[in-house]
Amino acid sequence: ELLDQILEARDRGQTILFSSHVLQEVETVCHRVGILRLGKLVHLQSLDEIRSKKRVTVHFQKTPEKPLPPGITADVDGLQWKLHLQGDVQTALQWLAHHDVVDLRMEPEGLDNIYHQYHQAEKAASA
Repeated sequence: ELLDQILEARDRGQTILFSSHVLQEVETVCHRVGILRLGKLVHLQSLDEIRSKKRVTVHFQKTPEKPLPPGITADVDGLQWKLHLQGDVQTALQWLAHHDVVDLRMEPEGLDNIYHQYHQAEKAASA
């Protein structure tokens, strides 16, 4: 019921401050998200922009020889790479076609992944 009321208010053009750790709810009702860590704003982004980003996890047979195309970044752990891209995936697919790919998984970057980037260290410290 609450989410329906928030959606109605949003659709009327009202600004709503919605705080939740249930990230699926946030993605349902919000246009823009801010992430707080230790009481400070550490990330602010529109959900449209978040939805346009993809994360591609790739396991290569051997290390790629060609450099990454512009606009694609990677976290590299040996032959396991996490590519981060925004928008059209064709550039990444064309680059990957020139390499020996063992396994590939593409998924939205997602609010959950962004949230955990900022709170992973906090979680580890409290364990």
